[in-house]
Amino acid sequence: MTNLAGQVTPLTSGIVWLAKSDLSTETPVYRELDYLLDGLLTANLRASAGLSSQVVVGRNFAKPLYVMILNELRAQEIGSYLTLFKSDLGPQNEILVIDHAGNFAELRNEFGPLAAHLKLL
Repeated sequence: MTNLAGQVTPLTSGIVWLAKSDLSTETPVYRELDYLLDGLLTANLRASAGLSSQVVVGRNFAKPLYVMILNELRAQEIGSYLTLFKSDLGPQNEILVIDHAGNFAELRNEFGPLAAHLKLL
């Protein structure tokens, strides 16, 4: 495992992976996310091949963990992701961001006021 698993705390409500290309099951980030999601990432990937984004909901310390993998930043998809859990976000909750595509600044803009919850790894 790399650093991702060590960064997830009880305050982590979401993870956004800004991927720069097609997902590879061989990358450490992919393996860690799949581990954190009890294999749901791999199951979801097979069912949704070819989509520009994917959302998988797992569990983190008995609470939902909303993971979004983005191959392209699309405002509507990000808005749908935020709608899933913004009512569950408290002032201390965080959304971890793995930015392999160099799009963190654009993602912050799309999150609007909820950007304060983003934590770049």
